[in-house]
Amino acid sequence: MRKIILTVLMVMSVAGLRAQTSDVVQSGNRGQSQGATGSTGLWTDHISYAGCTMSASVNGLPVVGNSFGLFYYDEQDGGYIGKLTKVGMLSGVGISAIASYGDNLYVGYADGDIDVVNIEAGTVYNIPELKTSSLFINKSINDFSPSGGKMYCAFDGGVLELDINNKEIKSTWRIVSNANGIKVNSVCVSKGNIYAATENGVYTADLSNFLLEDYSQWRIVDSSTANACDLVVVDGNVIVAVGSKDGGEATLMEVAQGEVKPFASLSKFRGLTAMSDTLVAVGNNYVKRYDAELRQFSELTNVVSSDGTSLVSAPAYRSCALLGGGRVVVADSNQGMLISNYRGVGAVHIPNGPSGNQYTALACVGSTLYCTPDSRTSDYNNKAKPAAVRCFRDGKWTESRSDNSVQGRDAVYFASDPNAPDSLYLSTWGTGIYKVSDGGLGEHYTAANSGLVDLFSGSLYTRTDAMAYDADHNLYVCNVGFGIKIKTPAGDWHTLNYGSPLKNTHSALGMMITKNNNIWFWRTVMGNLPSYMIMTTNGTIDDDSDDLFLSPSDESSDSRFAGTISLTDESSGDLLSAYITAAVEDRNGDIWVGTPRGLLICRDDAQAFVNGTVTFNRVRVPRNDGTDLADYLLDGADITSICVDGANRKWIGTSGDGVYLVSADGYATLCHFTAENSPLLSNSI
Repeated sequence: MRKIILTVLMVMSVAGLRAQTSDVVQSGNRGQSQGATGSTGLWTDHISYAGCTMSASVNGLPVVGNSFGLFYYDEQDGGYIGKLTKVGMLSGVGISAIASYGDNLYVGYADGDIDVVNIEAGTVYNIPELKTSSLFINKSINDFSPSGGKMYCAFDGGVLELDINNKEIKSTWRIVSNANGIKVNSVCVSKGNIYAATENGVYTADLSNFLLEDYSQWRIVDSSTANACDLVVVDGNVIVAVGSKDGGEATLMEVAQGEVKPFASLSKFRGLTAMSDTLVAVGNNYVKRYDAELRQFSELTNVVSSDGTSLVSAPAYRSCALLGGGRVVVADSNQGMLISNYRGVGAVHIPNGPSGNQYTALACVGSTLYCTPDSRTSDYNNKAKPAAVRCFRDGKWTESRSDNSVQGRDAVYFASDPNAPDSLYLSTWGTGIYKVSDGGLGEHYTAANSGLVDLFSGSLYTRTDAMAYDADHNLYVCNVGFGIKIKTPAGDWHTLNYGSPLKNTHSALGMMITKNNNIWFWRTVMGNLPSYMIMTTNGTIDDDSDDLFLSPSDESSDSRFAGTISLTDESSGDLLSAYITAAVEDRNGDIWVGTPRGLLICRDDAQAFVNGTVTFNRVRVPRNDGTDLADYLLDGADITSICVDGANRKWIGTSGDGVYLVSADGYATLCHFTAENSPLLSNSI
């Protein structure tokens, strides 16, 4: 399985980097708070806000966002769009609920963390007690509801009572006998009673009762409220939604004077909100308003500009907040933020950014960054997404994609020739390769017009994967099932096909061609077959009779087989792994190899086919404690990616332990960035 998958793109400038880390800065003017490791201003995030799912209104300031970050639109400041992310004021990612009270925005997270954010002041106060508590296993914050100087929080284990003034948890209520509690989807307070929506129904209790930690003090309102997914208060009465908030069916009921009365059935339901005597219900393609008598009196289905131009091609409404003045802010999963009056006249706002938050590959060509969206399942089947390239240059994001998934689908890998700027190619999992021109998809090579071959002699299974350039500007392409195809600058095609790793390749993790013109190839782990090999064409790509290769297995039946190799530390004799997960050649010609169990270095592969093997060693870092003892650099770390900067330092990504920056020789770890000590959004790189 390819492990180099970035959840959200993070960029850190190398200039000005310090070895020491600092805390997140949490003060400043609106929109100016920064978070960084080393010094402020080094980190930037590139979050997509297209998948907005939550909304709020803070003193009339509209806020929407998704689990990765939030943004607001300030009409009074010339239409300023401000972002709230971990790189800015927020404490983390995995945002699960937001709500406003007074000047503050309350932000809840899937791990139980809570932030109280004052956007105007540019400050944040973190309440981590639930996150760090061992009393509950499931802690995701699902809803906020303010009442009487308290903020009540529905979470996956029960209900929290926050003291708003002191910004602290006052009480935690487990409302059922289950030791893990029960997931509370929503909570509200009405007429001295608190209500909690759960899959078992709506529970209620008297807030004046000082024994609410005792689950026996809670009772179910009515059996008809089973599968309660949302709660609000309208004109003093509790409104409950029974059903699904995931775009399914829901029944709206009024809880009044001890009775439960259904009054509406909705499809494609997403949630409720309320202001005083007005109820608002949101669905995939509607925002319905009800008066205090629970009679529907308006419905918003589309949003148009002042000149009547439609702004929403396919409504994907997820949440709504009331702005006052006859307007609403809607979080739309496709468009971002919609601000509209009830006649459906308004505007769409969204920060410039990529169109999604998952990637499989990155490439930098000059000052331009290229990315591919995620495109395959975990077992390497097609997702059938149109092939796409996301491009970041001159401070702006653009995207180019194929018209459909038949023309081009599931982009996976980049290769560029460092000596030819206009040489970026993109491989796809089924439709050959594209040349990337001017930030978009250009020339398209398929089984019909090139040397590439389709698995089923058609056009949708020309599966290509890892690629690399040699010093003569030839492009090497892993054509799954048919070895490595070579495209010359003149447009001719040749084939390399020998050794088990090529004959049995299902997919490839990587390929590189060193300064000695040796081809290093490593593939994904499918079965127990050897996962890497080193090859040379001896400068004749059109004549394989003089080719040679090294493999972990004995391939002596092939006359081109030159010897065996293994990922063994020559000094200690330790076999580190059977698999390569990442490899890079540094500026000295040393080859740094990542494995699931640490790092190895091949100091020079020039004599590989003279000696019939290559040797590896680990970096031994002296302890400098007066002894001769040393420790292996990143011993046991699951390495997922390695890159080399202009100072020949190594940036090393891991699965679960963040990013390391080590000196050129590896003897000094300059920085270790994690989600805990930096704005990094995840420890899995």
